[in-house]
Formats: sequence, structure tokens, C-alpha cells
Amino acid sequence: MSGNDLEELMLEADQLAEKQEFDRAEELYLEAANKGEIIAFIKVGDLHTKRGYLRVAKKYYERAYQVNPYDPKIINELKKRGFTDFDLDSLIKTKKMSRSKNNKYNQLNNKKLMRKNCFSSDIEACAHTLWLVTRLLAVIMIIPSFILLFTSIEQKVEIFIYAILGAVTTVIGGWVAKTLIIGFGVIVRNNENQINEREQNEK
Repeated sequence: MSGNDLEELMLEADQLAEKQEFDRAEELYLEAANKGEIIAFIKVGDLHTKRGYLRVAKKYYERAYQVNPYDPKIINELKKRGFTDFDLDSLIKTKKMSRSKNNKYNQLNNKKLMRKNCFSSDIEACAHTLWLVTRLLAVIMIIPSFILLFTSIEQKVEIFIYAILGAVTTVIGGWVAKTLIIGFGVIVRNNENQINEREQNEK
């Protein structure tokens, strides 16, 4: 948007404010502010001051300064509205402290997520390890009984059949256990995601 367009937008918003059409004026001021006219935040603050919403007005005044704290025009306009140099310096310190707290929160949150993800990954690794072990056991059970078929031992066929049945049972049991453990891991991961979303919303 060109400078002339912004000026026309601000002029229209000023006219609406004079007519006490505050809601529409606020929309236009915020549109101008989002397009780079920072003084529009002060205008929005003025609208809320006229309506008696002083806390809301103060937030918009502060926002204008925090967006560009070195603009003499912004500083001058805020001083006209009762802000002192001390007040303006405090706003900058507050913003830095808030950013620092957010960074610390994000670092802690990332560490929590890493621990949670490691836990759910360990569950899946455990499931796959168990599945591998049960298959190895099945092979170990079958191989000796298969070798016995070539010996003169009596009941070697029965032993081989029992070994196959035992191996099949072991494999099925391992597969069921793996499925249950992975299912538990999915439940844990879903709970972790829900907790993380709740923490983000609370933030």
C-alpha cells in the first residue's frame, strides 16, 4: 500500500472517530497499523480512552512504542498522553524480560518433549526387540528337533511336532505382545501430544 493510500485510510478512520463510529474506526486504524502506520496504534488507544477502556488503551499505547521505540513522533505522541521517559524505559525492560521468560519456557518445553519422545520410542524399540527374540527362540526350538529326525532316537517325530507347536505358539505370543506394547506406545504418544497442546494453549 502506498503512502497516499495509508493517508486516505487514516483520514477515513479519523472521520469515523469524530462521528463516534468507534468500532469501524478501530478496524481501519488496525488495518493501517498492520500495513506499517504505527501511529495508528495510538489512535486506537485514543478510541478506547474515549470509551473509558483505559487499560485497553494503555496496551495499544505501549504496543506502538514497543514496535518502534526510537521513533521521535511516537515518543512525542505518547508524552502528550502522559507517558514519562521512565515509563517508556520500563516498557522496553518489560518487553525484554517477557521475551527472556518465553525463551526459557520454550527451552524447558523442548526438553520435556525430548524426554517424552524418547520414552515412547523406547516402548516401540522394546516391542520390536521382543518380537525378534521370540522368533529366535522359535528357530532355536525347531533346529535341534529337526536334526533329531536324522537320528535313531525313538519318538523323534513326536518331538519334532511338539517343537513346531511350541515355536508357533512362541511366535504368536511374541506377535501379540509386540502389538499390545506398540498400542500402549501409541496411547502414550497421544497423551503426550494432548498435554503439549494444552500447555501451548495455557501459554
